[in-house]
Amino acid sequence: MMNRYLILIFALCLFAVCHSTAQVNQIDGNFIKDWLILGPFSGNDIDQDYLESVGGEANMNPEVGDNIKTVQGKILTWNLHRSQEDIVNLLQAVGDHTNVTAYAFCHLQGEREVDTEILLGSDDGVAVWFNGKLVHKNDAARGVVADTDAFPVQVKKGKNRLLIKIIQGVGGWRLACRIPAVNFSGQVLMSDGITPPASVTMELLKADQVIETVLSDENGYYRILEAVE
Repeated sequence: MMNRYLILIFALCLFAVCHSTAQVNQIDGNFIKDWLILGPFSGNDIDQDYLESVGGEANMNPEVGDNIKTVQGKILTWNLHRSQEDIVNLLQAVGDHTNVTAYAFCHLQGEREVDTEILLGSDDGVAVWFNGKLVHKNDAARGVVADTDAFPVQVKKGKNRLLIKIIQGVGGWRLACRIPAVNFSGQVLMSDGITPPASVTMELLKADQVIETVLSDENGYYRILEAVE
């Protein structure tokens, strides 16, 4: 009997640990597949804050099982969704609805502070908050194409909060999101350590193959982003 209780306690602890860390994703260039999903909210207004009653969109830091009561009186729950595909199918995660809105949330683990960008595709429109700051909005009626939208973000060391609002009209309802894996940036200067050259070609190599080429700007600065396919 004692062994049975010990096994049960161990299983419950393991379950709790998995739940608390499941939505923490590494910044590795791959598509984000583990999300906390909340929805559907009635209406598809990109500018309406459907989370206002629980602190607002900019302040979201939900955990699995957190609830919110909509203005219609419906109780919605943040649920963990693990997509088997690069593109998250919200019809599977939330259900087949029209003229509604859902949210997707995760943490991204930053190994260091870095300026990079988010690559995103959606069906339909999206608004994105990164560490509480609105960094992107595209009120579009469209089908999903990966990497359609690209916008800059500042990753901090440690956990970074990513919240995406996805609106739905009719038909498909999907999301594809990732962050490039590598960011190389710097400044090229002449031998005096002060004067930048007019322009310098910078190449990123992998296995002795050039995979990305950029030119430094008029001040000698360059930035190379490598997106893992």
